[in-house]
Amino acid sequence: MASSQSLSTATHVQSPRVAIITGAAQGLGKSIAARLFQDGYNIAINDIPGKTKQLEEVAREIEGDSGKTGRVLIAPADVSVESEVKSMVERVVEELGSLDVVSSTSSLADSSHLWGIVRWWRMQGSLRLRPFMIVSARTFSVSDRKGF
Repeated sequence: MASSQSLSTATHVQSPRVAIITGAAQGLGKSIAARLFQDGYNIAINDIPGKTKQLEEVAREIEGDSGKTGRVLIAPADVSVESEVKSMVERVVEELGSLDVVSSTSSLADSSHLWGIVRWWRMQGSLRLRPFMIVSARTFSVSDRKGF
């Protein structure tokens, strides 16, 4: 998709659309959150509870830079813990009214340690695959209720 093309044209859902972006305190998640907000989405930005202050800063940046009037919900939760994801999704739907898009970008970005392959895979499965599966399972239930 060309960078000038609006992501909001890729869906048929009535406005306002709602997105959850995990790993949004920095990097790719932060960029995706900013773009979706710019395209008219109400967004819930997520990262681990220890990064709540960074999420608050991201929210201020996104709201201040865009000139848009959408909503940014700060939704700290550990996405590797199913009960926290369930609570987060329920809160997003309750406070923002819907859930249309999920961007699961949370991961461990520190590659400075050399691990054995077994330990590395265990970590990757736990930090990348498990959160993705939990977020997907909890958010697909919302789309099922919407009739998608």
